Formats: sequence, structure tokens, C-alpha cells
Amino acid sequence: MAVALPSQSNTYVPVPLAGDKLLVDFARDPKRFKVARYTQVIPVEKDTGYYLHLTPDEAGRILSTNLSEFVWYDGADAPRAHAGTQEFEFLAYRTVRYAYEFTLGHKAVEQATWEIVARHAAAKAQQAMTARTQLVANVLFDANNYPASNVINVNSTYSGYWSTSDLTAKRILKSLNDAADKILDATLGMVTKDDLVLVMGTAVAKAIAQSTEVVEMLKYQAGWDYLQGATKRSNVSYGVPDQLYGFDVVVDETRKVTTKKGATTSVSGVLPATSAVLLARPGGMEGAAGVVNFSACCVFAKEEMTVEQKDDPDNRRINGRVVEDIDVRLVAPAAAVLLTNVIA
Repeated sequence: MAVALPSQSNTYVPVPLAGDKLLVDFARDPKRFKVARYTQVIPVEKDTGYYLHLTPDEAGRILSTNLSEFVWYDGADAPRAHAGTQEFEFLAYRTVRYAYEFTLGHKAVEQATWEIVARHAAAKAQQAMTARTQLVANVLFDANNYPASNVINVNSTYSGYWSTSDLTAKRILKSLNDAADKILDATLGMVTKDDLVLVMGTAVAKAIAQSTEVVEMLKYQAGWDYLQGATKRSNVSYGVPDQLYGFDVVVDETRKVTTKKGATTSVSGVLPATSAVLLARPGGMEGAAGVVNFSACCVFAKEEMTVEQKDDPDNRRINGRVVEDIDVRLVAPAAAVLLTNVIA
């Protein structure tokens, strides 16, 4: 049977008990999407609002090593510089509602030998999570969202790419440590190495795994441990360890189809092929509005993964959809570094 759209005559197999054996379900559980490992969801009640951005400078301002500006001598007035307040600004978010829909005729549903409505809902849930990953990638990999100091062009800064690095150049190690130092400086030590996640697509992961810097390290068990910053070997993704020089690694394999139905299918990765991001992702998957945290990228969600189904008896069909009402923001750009041109 050729690939076809559901209709009244092709959703059942005219052989008893054969239908369940022929089902191939490519829709995966949305909870498995790795975007949840490097973003934080902030539930909100209104589709438009503001989040508070505080500059961290004042919290760490020390002008002299002997702390002379803070000394309070007996009998003297308490120190009052009238300049100890913290700068802040309110930045806006605005959620957008997205609907991922499908329509099935009554006869198609009645005669199907598999759970056709549930399977379509699962496919739309996957589509919704793929779309969310795309929105996050649009934000994370846009250099305009970062301070200029938090964007590192690896090729120009270290005279070469991660993919061509060796144990002499150590471009991967140097660039990651430099990126971590930038975040440490910008957040005054509030975000440490343990809070950081290195996010990349599969193209970058495969290039890293084949680089001489990593291959030479992996010749020895001690090299593996050093590369991970750990004492025990863990699973690998595309040849990249779960920890790279002590940084947690997320290889996001999410794929999207970029061609219309009926055209030759074209599949590509959602994350770019030549960039990576080192960013803070402390805490759990869900945050709270109004609570200060250093999760760099947040998903403001007024409505999240709502599955709806409506029977339309007049037209003898079922309308289904998955709905999201979200906005993605880089709320703490100081806690993230974009690494560009990591491979050719």
C-alpha cells in the first residue's frame, strides 16, 4: 500500500487482528524532547506582562582590598555614599497562541483498526514540541540577543575550529573555560560551572567526537575521566560524553520537515550546524513568575500542550488540535555565551 492520507476506505486492514501488527508510530512522548533540559517554563496568567531584570554589579562592588569605603569608626556617622542602590528594568514578554490541528472523518475513525484519533493527537504533540524547540533555537542562536562580550567566534578567537582541534591547541577546552569565566564575571559568581549546560545539535556533536582533541583524550581511561570532569564513565551521545570538561552536555537531536505535504520530504536539524551555547539552567524544569533565578532561557507559558477534540456531527467529522500559548525569552543573557563558527 502506498503512503496516503486517511480517508473512508484506507484506515482499516481487511484481515482480522492484523491492524495492530502493522502500526508504526513515529510520534514520541513530548516529555522526551531535550529542550526541557536547557530551558525553564514559567507559567503565567496573562499573555502580556513584564519580568524584572536586575543588574548584578552593586552586589559585588568592592573598590578597595582593605574595604576602606565600608569602615565605620566609633563615634562617626555611619558610611552613607547614597549610591548603593541596584539598577533594574522591566522587560516585556508577549505569548502567542499556536494551534496544531487535524481533521478525521467519522468513517475513517469508525473503521480504523488502531487508535487513529489518539495517534494523530500524539503526532501533533510532537509537532508542537518541535515548534517549541524551533522558537528556543531562534532565541538562543541569535547573536543580537547577547552582549557583544558574550559571543565568541571560535574560529577567529582561537585560530581554528573545534573540529580541527588537537591536544596542543585545545580549542574546545579553552573556549569553554573562557565562556564559563565570562558568565562567572557577569553574574559575580552566582552562576558557577555546576549550573551550566552546553547545548548543541548533532552536526556539532559529531564534529567534536571526531576531533583529535577528543579522540586523543579517549585513548586512555584517565583521559575519559578528565574529559568528563568525572570519575566514572557515562553514556555518550554521538560520541560526545554526557560531561565535556566538567560541563553537562545536551545534544538536541530534534528534527523538522521543511517541505509541504506531497513534495519530496526534506528533513533537517532544528539546532544550527555550526554553533553551540553554554548557558545556565539551574533548578527544575518549571520556575515561578516573580522569583529571581539565573536560568538563561525561559518559556513563558499561558497555556501549555492542551489537547482538544470536538465532534462535528453535522459534517460527520472529528476536529482535533494541540494548543500552546507561549513566548521564549533570553531573560538572563549574562548567564549565557554563544559560541559561533565552532566547525567549518
